Amino acid sequence: MNSMTDLDPVRKAAALDKWALECKGRMEKRWPKIDFDSDLWPLRSLYNTNIQDINLAPVLKDLSDKDPAYAIVLRCSMAEVALKGEVKSSHAHLNIWRLMAHVDTPLHALKRENLVALEVLLVKKSSANEFQAAHALYYLSRLSKQVERLSKRGAIDGLIWSPSFETKSTLTKLAKQRQAKFKQSKASELDHQIEALSDATTAMFQKDPRLSAYDQVTLAAIGISMCAPSRINEPLCMSVNDSFTLEDYVARPNGFDKDTLHRTHQLLLMKGSKGADWGAKPILNFMIDMVGCCIEVIKQHGQRSRMLVQWYERNPTTLYLPPALEHLRGKDITRIALWQITGLSDREVSQKEVGNSTKLWKQLVEAKLLKSIPNPKLVMSNGRKAKWKTVQAVAWSDLEPILLAKVGDAMDSIRRVTIHNTYQGPLSNMLMLFDSDQTPYLPDAVTYTTLAKRLKPSVCQKRESERRGHKLPEPTIFEKLEIRMVVNGTVQTAYIETHDPRRWLTTQALAARERLSDVLINKWANRLDIKQLAHYDFRTADMKANQAAMPQANELVDLSAGLQKLQGIEAEYGLSTEIVVAHEAGISVTSMDAIVNATETRPVAKTSNQIIIIYAHKYGGCLHQHHETPCRAYRCLPCDNSIVVKGHLPSNENIRRDYAKAHRSIVTQLRPLMLARERGIADDAESLDSHLLTLVEAGLSPELMTDELITRYLEFKDSIKDVWFKNKLEEAFVSKKYVDKLDDQGTSSGALMKYHNPSCHASPSQERAMEAVHGDRAANDANLKAFQAQYPQFGPTTLGLKDERDQLLPDADGDVSDD
Repeated sequence: MNSMTDLDPVRKAAALDKWALECKGRMEKRWPKIDFDSDLWPLRSLYNTNIQDINLAPVLKDLSDKDPAYAIVLRCSMAEVALKGEVKSSHAHLNIWRLMAHVDTPLHALKRENLVALEVLLVKKSSANEFQAAHALYYLSRLSKQVERLSKRGAIDGLIWSPSFETKSTLTKLAKQRQAKFKQSKASELDHQIEALSDATTAMFQKDPRLSAYDQVTLAAIGISMCAPSRINEPLCMSVNDSFTLEDYVARPNGFDKDTLHRTHQLLLMKGSKGADWGAKPILNFMIDMVGCCIEVIKQHGQRSRMLVQWYERNPTTLYLPPALEHLRGKDITRIALWQITGLSDREVSQKEVGNSTKLWKQLVEAKLLKSIPNPKLVMSNGRKAKWKTVQAVAWSDLEPILLAKVGDAMDSIRRVTIHNTYQGPLSNMLMLFDSDQTPYLPDAVTYTTLAKRLKPSVCQKRESERRGHKLPEPTIFEKLEIRMVVNGTVQTAYIETHDPRRWLTTQALAARERLSDVLINKWANRLDIKQLAHYDFRTADMKANQAAMPQANELVDLSAGLQKLQGIEAEYGLSTEIVVAHEAGISVTSMDAIVNATETRPVAKTSNQIIIIYAHKYGGCLHQHHETPCRAYRCLPCDNSIVVKGHLPSNENIRRDYAKAHRSIVTQLRPLMLARERGIADDAESLDSHLLTLVEAGLSPELMTDELITRYLEFKDSIKDVWFKNKLEEAFVSKKYVDKLDDQGTSSGALMKYHNPSCHASPSQERAMEAVHGDRAANDANLKAFQAQYPQFGPTTLGLKDERDQLLPDADGDVSDD
């Protein structure tokens, strides 16, 4: 028995070696330049494979103190993954075998109990850090398939193992908890992030000087991703020919093929997500113009790179020179001429500017390609003689291959827009080409790494720069524009991640499920599986519950049906109801204060199939429906239809600024009034308000008088005859009240504020008509009361219900009837 047991590890090792030789032979046959035994497999670099370069070194380091057989299994498994060619990244597959660093058993002695112990360890780690739960669940599931493969290969015993139900249940629960926490925190930020993005995009279209060219292209790329739920790699991989408009369809030439016609109908072509084939993600109607403008911004900042790429596609072995520098071709190139060639400029340069090409010049020195030649500029442009009669130079035949190699490397690198994604197709058609100022002779493009840093600061990079004393990274777009947002009740610099537009768009679409089906939303998002929409669904539980409620066929049914319909409204607006008994009849009631508070703080209502639209203005929002009737008030702040949101910094600052302006304006007007009164030269002293005269005679300064007038405006507003002065005073009064609320710590951020004045609304002519015919509103109310006093039968009355059930007669069964 002992001899047979000793032969078992040998037999398993032979099976593993056979597998390794098979994988090595297949790799050498397909990729001769790849060394199976090396730690780095440059598959994409050398052979432009679908999978990126595979770096085995980090995992091999983790397995260095383990059985060497684990390293062989790692190489064989990754070789089969690469040969299959179905994935872009090897990261997840490498991490599967990194789990074996926690197993202390040799491969040939691997037992089921070792894998069960690994399950327990991962559950323990995931409980301490919920972020690891989803990865642990995925890696364990994939590891079970790898163990099965090893068993079939004969490298280990025939193990029947997969993660237990308890392990999967626990890890799934932890992963869902982590996802729920993330969604809860992200849901509260999404709207603010999109608002900040909107402000930044507006600044981009207005050519704000604080934004660099790269900032503008970054905002344009994010603007394109706002047309459909997309990953950032989709606009980054777009071609200039990927957008079609209706004008293209109308102007189509004769012989317009069906495929192109089909693409024209799609309006926009983008790559799908999660394995979906290339397909259309149609631009929303109101986004077509914006996307067109974003594309134009990107193309504008990539003209030079596009020209260079077009040149090298036609002339791959000839270095591009501007027409003004063509005389340098074939000649010896000095350091100044090299600067002009790499800068694509023929202007005269100083020695300090020439220093920018020091790195390239050092490479020429190290390659021993320099030689001395007579100074071609013995007399400089200022008429002075040159200091040196000879200068160092490099032969054109030596320089051109070096620069062409750098151009080739640049053209290869700009195709890789992300770690996992490369641009396919003619490079000259790539939309995201970008003109870099650092190396003008090299084409460049926008990549995910640099784009993401323009939208959200990298805390790790900032700390590392501060630790090493290096230059801090460039501020983000929102830092440059000083755009802020509220996060968890605190104001901080705005930021957005490249996935956030996708999350927001999907959430908004799912929130409109009354008009959009899941199938239509999934078609818009172009997902491979409709279940994947759940990953980008940031609706709250209350929103989902209200949407899932069954609609009533007839709203005017009995009281119970009405109460059922009100449950969703109560939950949304925070109303509380109580059941009271009136003559043994149960009635659901709520307080008037709660109703008024709900209607004022939640000014959104639903009427048939329409919604009330809240229009934005400089101080907040307006409830008046401008699309139905135009506004004639031209005064937003004191309008009864206006609402103000505390915490929205731009509108809050507008209120403060306009209050200061109104205060100065009133002071300015009061000074001549006081002077006229003191000198007795007022044209019509009787028209001055009695309260104003009292203040003037009291000798108050215009500033103190203004404060008094604004504070006590409601006491004497009806006695002011000057309409302009009255309106200005009312605006100052309202803005002061708003400023007090904004400064009040007891008013929470996000609170809605409103000035109640029924006589000030979007139709001031209505008030003037009432004054001309019936008097003002107070007179109209007085007339109504007088009419009701004269004719009481037309006035409101109280029913005065009485309990008269004692008059009912009992029926044959003893019950009371109304016969």
